[in-house]
Amino acid sequence: MKKIKSIILVILLCALLTGVLSSCLVRKAKFISDGELIDEVVVMFDGLHGDAPDAPEKPGYTFICWKSSTMLCRAGTNIPISASVTFHAVWEREELITEEPNGLFYRKIDGDYEIAAYLGWASSLTLPSDYNGEKLISIDKCAFLGSRLEEIILPETITRIGESAFKNCESLQTIIIPDAVTKIADETFRHCTELRQITLPKGLTEIGAYAFSYCKNVYSIDIPYGVHIKKRAFEDWKGSQTIYIHGKSYGSIFRFYGCKAKRVFVK
Repeated sequence: MKKIKSIILVILLCALLTGVLSSCLVRKAKFISDGELIDEVVVMFDGLHGDAPDAPEKPGYTFICWKSSTMLCRAGTNIPISASVTFHAVWEREELITEEPNGLFYRKIDGDYEIAAYLGWASSLTLPSDYNGEKLISIDKCAFLGSRLEEIILPETITRIGESAFKNCESLQTIIIPDAVTKIADETFRHCTELRQITLPKGLTEIGAYAFSYCKNVYSIDIPYGVHIKKRAFEDWKGSQTIYIHGKSYGSIFRFYGCKAKRVFVK
């Protein structure tokens, strides 16, 4: 009788563990448009891929992409699903948006243009200083989120870079920010883990929260005089990295929270 009970117990335990493990390993990607669930892709185990659904219809608007907190993807493309994630449809009014063959989406703003999104596959990209005869003046938030770019060259006409414009660009190695840019928005280069060289503009006035957090391969960064630094801007920097600060350091009391980099003050 004891042996039968033991066998039953083992069977029940195996069934329980199988159920627990299965629920832990299931990954779901949800695709939502205007609050409506369009599709749900379910995979087992990390790193498997699924197909993003085709673009839903919305009269008067152009579908740009599906966007999660870490990446942008086109409709119908095969994407890695390493964790449960929710994608939302990104739309733009038809008369305001245009796409070029290189994967750049341009948006008309105040007589000039900005980059609304990038969905190309290039390793290197040079942005033009103008489009359709008008200046290219800004990069919208999340425009390069999770792209595979290793290098991007920005024109001097750029005056604004939005939040997360380059977040999770894990192949990006070098960035030179134009002199006309005065603020680096929150999370702009967060998790750019291969970033090695950063050149900041001399007229910079602010570095946003988490702007360079987890940029673990940058050897050093030179911060101009009088820059206001927001919370955790250099989180997870190591002792082998150096932050050169010209003048006094201003900003949040948590501006260097989680940062072990050597800080050198330059008069």
